[in-house]
Amino acid sequence: MTKRVDSQENEAEFREPLKTIEKKGKTAFETARRAILEEKILSRTVREALDYYSANLWFDVHHAGFLSLACEAVRGKLDGTALVGAAMILLRAGIDIHDDIIDNQKTKAGKLTVYGKYGPEMAILSGNALLFKGFALMNDAVAPFSKQKREKVVDLAKNAFFEIGDAVAGELELRDSTNVLPNDYYNRVVRRKAVGIEVHIKIGAILGNGTREEIDQLSQFGRVLGIVAAVRDELIDAYEPAELQDRVRNEVAPLTLLYALEDVQTKEKINRLLRKKKLSETDAQEILESMFESEGYQRFKKDLEVSARNAMRGISHLKETKAKNTLRLLISMLMKDL
Repeated sequence: MTKRVDSQENEAEFREPLKTIEKKGKTAFETARRAILEEKILSRTVREALDYYSANLWFDVHHAGFLSLACEAVRGKLDGTALVGAAMILLRAGIDIHDDIIDNQKTKAGKLTVYGKYGPEMAILSGNALLFKGFALMNDAVAPFSKQKREKVVDLAKNAFFEIGDAVAGELELRDSTNVLPNDYYNRVVRRKAVGIEVHIKIGAILGNGTREEIDQLSQFGRVLGIVAAVRDELIDAYEPAELQDRVRNEVAPLTLLYALEDVQTKEKINRLLRKKKLSETDAQEILESMFESEGYQRFKKDLEVSARNAMRGISHLKETKAKNTLRLLISMLMKDL
């Protein structure tokens, strides 16, 4: 039987660390949500679009949760973390709305995106409003810090968002390629997207006044955790027949499938199924089974397992805390899904 990312045996274990992260990030999210909803915006349509986004498409608590956990992992106080987390949430939200325009994505999880409901012009303006509010809130958030800490946090955030932009650009460039190599897609897209989690964990360790060694080790852990999470997202797309077919035809095939296609026999079998006008659930299951059994996917998974073990070993010297245990448990649960 083909394994499932959302298997019941993993779901209960996975929910525990996830619930902790959501709880840790909730204050930052509510701060961000309140900040944009209370902002005076003269355009009724932009105001309506932002209200719609807030009510239907916005629940970004996890990244701010990582920030808080990292702060606690170095035995730091959470003073100021929620406001920095809120600023980062607003910036991510603005980018999220703009990304939907780039991807021509008019629906998400059965709901219209801001782009799908209000069109590209209003989506751009709504995304801009979130970005501008994020910049302003970040300025307020870092104001109480020392000059050195203030500059470090802002610089890290700036570099991370540039790297995320590079990942999006890399993905767009690869769409025009007829033969995307898995390592190329991994390095240009997946690994760069991982910075989203890494930067929150590193900033959290800095705000918690961690030592240089603690900050570096948590940063490295954050990068690997981000990679594992991004690979899991790639795998999830392979479970949905319509999403899988759309990615293969219009974007780039999921990374996990690209590694499977390195095997000649597996490639012939999978391509035969992908050439069908419409994939059935049975077809998708057959593709997944072939992918999981392929040498290319298995090699990649083993390499990722080594990276995950090294990442957990890297933070082993940190004092035992609930925060450290949550981070360790989360990466273990994510790896079980691959």
